[in-house]
Amino acid sequence: KKKNKMVQFHMRGETKPNERRTAITPEAAKELIEAGHSVVVERFPDRCYPDEEYEKVGCKIVKAGMWAEEGKVPSEKVILGLKELPESKAPLPHKHIMFAHCFKNQDGWKDIMQRFVDGKGSLYDLEFLKDTTGRRKVAFGRSAGFNGMGVGIFAWAHQQLNVTKMTCNTFPKDVFYPTQESFVRHAANAIKSAGRAPKIIIIGALGRCGSGATDMALKAGIPEENITRWDMKETSKGGPFPEIMEHDIFVNCIYLDPSTKSPPFITSEMLEKTRKLSVMVDVSCDPNNPANPVPVYSECTTFSLPVNRVKNFGVPAEGTEVVCSKNVGVEGFGKTAKKGDKGKVTGTDVTMPDGAVFSFSSTSFTTPTALSLPFDVIAIDHLPSLVPCEASSEFSSGLLPMLLDMDKDSETVWARALEVFTEKKAEL
Repeated sequence: KKKNKMVQFHMRGETKPNERRTAITPEAAKELIEAGHSVVVERFPDRCYPDEEYEKVGCKIVKAGMWAEEGKVPSEKVILGLKELPESKAPLPHKHIMFAHCFKNQDGWKDIMQRFVDGKGSLYDLEFLKDTTGRRKVAFGRSAGFNGMGVGIFAWAHQQLNVTKMTCNTFPKDVFYPTQESFVRHAANAIKSAGRAPKIIIIGALGRCGSGATDMALKAGIPEENITRWDMKETSKGGPFPEIMEHDIFVNCIYLDPSTKSPPFITSEMLEKTRKLSVMVDVSCDPNNPANPVPVYSECTTFSLPVNRVKNFGVPAEGTEVVCSKNVGVEGFGKTAKKGDKGKVTGTDVTMPDGAVFSFSSTSFTTPTALSLPFDVIAIDHLPSLVPCEASSEFSSGLLPMLLDMDKDSETVWARALEVFTEKKAEL
């Protein structure tokens, strides 16, 4: 019977702004050490658990960034982290465990893979630790959906109050909440300030991410009847889906499989028509993937700039009938319209029946329907960092059994992850 050999883990500090999560908690590090493994932890002042807590359970604490210094960390050590590495051309000689975001042809995937080739290292991507059925063994999905719904509520409530972009000032000063309870309280207060609860649709509602989004909506006070839950059954016919536009907030929680491109859920053309939808939270957050089902934006957002305003507030949707609220135009130039005359919106202008064109102004024209709503997209790729301790604890408890078994690999989880890396490397 094969015995587990000691694995030397080296947990690096994260470099992504506002990233406070950790792959393993101090309690998990203690269990690894008690099982005979070693754990070195780099100093990282923003980590949700202080360095001292790791030191107390027997971890060796070293300076930040030590793993990347040539010759400082033996190549047999396993570098443990969460988010992708800073851009560099330096070869990577170690085994790395992290979310590298490079196996689905994301921007820059060839560069990071080439670094592993040059350094003869290997990558065990956390997203591809799967069981024999293909189900992920560990994920931040639930907390990503939970937090994504909360941020979506903030953006929508902000629109109701002043229709300007939500900024980082929406979040606490240090951009994180100490507990999930404090985060929920903030979201519930935002709904109260808006004067009504939003109507929301969650696609991918049956998965980890979708269940987290639903949980947050309910805890924040959104009534059950305001929540539409869709999953594969509802989307199997293929989009686009006009039903999405009948909601205030759309939360996309699907797991994006790049091999199965299907018609998009929504399109840019749909945003030009009369709609209720004004906020989309793309928890999947993969705008440049060819299989992206929500191709209405091109860049991820951040906690510093959480919202990408795809469409501004103010001009009614294309084709909307508007009425002159006062005489407009200049006499003698053939372009006049009198109070009560009707025209139709064309782009940002109003075209009258006689062909005269005026720039739309809400002081000169009124509309029987509400002015076209803004459309804000939230696509933050590390949403769980908003409530880092609880997210890290949940993730660490799922990862720990696999780390304890990394050498023996009883369930061949690590072997399958390495196969994915090897196959991707062959595409270079």
